[in-house]
Amino acid sequence: MALALRSAHQLVDELLDLGLPSVASYLEQMIHHKIMITDGEGLIHYPNPAHEGVYFDFVSSCNSSHNYHYDSTRKYLFYRVDYSRDTAWVIVPEIKQKSVLRTLSILGEARLAIKCYFANLTSFIADQTFLRNKLISYLFSDNDEGMEDIAKLLDSNWNINSTCYVAVFKADENEKDVQWDEVYSFSLSYFRQLRFEAIPMVGPNCFIVLWPDRFIYEVNDCMDLPQLHLYHEAIKSRLPFKYSVGIGGTYPTLQLRRSFQEARIAVTVPALRGQREYIQHFQALGFLTQMFSTNTDVLRAYCSQTLGKIIEHDNSNHGELVYTLRQLLNTGFNCRATADKLFIHINTLYYRMNKIEELLGSDLSQMSTRVNLYAAIQVWDTLNSIT
Repeated sequence: MALALRSAHQLVDELLDLGLPSVASYLEQMIHHKIMITDGEGLIHYPNPAHEGVYFDFVSSCNSSHNYHYDSTRKYLFYRVDYSRDTAWVIVPEIKQKSVLRTLSILGEARLAIKCYFANLTSFIADQTFLRNKLISYLFSDNDEGMEDIAKLLDSNWNINSTCYVAVFKADENEKDVQWDEVYSFSLSYFRQLRFEAIPMVGPNCFIVLWPDRFIYEVNDCMDLPQLHLYHEAIKSRLPFKYSVGIGGTYPTLQLRRSFQEARIAVTVPALRGQREYIQHFQALGFLTQMFSTNTDVLRAYCSQTLGKIIEHDNSNHGELVYTLRQLLNTGFNCRATADKLFIHINTLYYRMNKIEELLGSDLSQMSTRVNLYAAIQVWDTLNSIT
């Protein structure tokens, strides 16, 4: 049964309902050739999804100001679609010149639909940039006002009553040439192609994704749905640097900052212990989960009360008592291992330990003292890393 020729408006409706692949598939059936659809840079949007980052190299050599260009050497037809001061291309490979005019007639009916696709994509990216800037400003401020207004800009699947959580991605220590902007562009296309409601953002020295609560990381790092795992693997396979992920708890949209702060803590704590390339849920931080559920001012007061005197000593004398204590705790108070790690004589270590005990009025041989100091050091280091 022959496929009926569809009008421009029918193809626009099909694009809006079923997406670009449906329109492209129709064109292939009508012209009896495979096609490619690219943007002006040659990034393929069909048949490969744009988020795969596949380019068609010959687009850059096609500078025709006409609606089409036929390359008789390669037998390629380039059909030009202008939109928003940019250009898209429908490319038909292995087509004979005698079939070009008929093909152009069919492609002409799809011109409006393809223009609509790329124009909407441009508008979508602009809207996402505006929204991202608003959200970044909110997340990194101390002011809770404004989230209700931001929520109105979100997709209809997001509202002030819906719940969500935040994932924070950070490059591991010593990684260079970290290009989060590339991850952002990839993520926009990836989420849009798969119709995910997740919102990616580039923050200061980190990458942030807001996830609706139906995409939940379990505490044991298993996923409720496979989409998160696929996204994680898709990013990992494209990045030249190593990174780790922190996951915040699930809260109503108006408490988004709480999940964000938890995600920042979750991605920071293992790094301070020397771990690399991990996914850490805030709820799986053990006793630190409970501690960081406390008001930040209370935590700072606790750290000051517990460690204040050796911090003041180090600041006044360019000392290393806090650093020494941290290494002692990390080695389980193995003095020889600590001295080796600090590159100091064992007697120097003993001197520093005595000084710590003197300033704090504590006995480092007592387990209760070690536990208290370990908790304080963990909290102190984490707070300093995220502020």
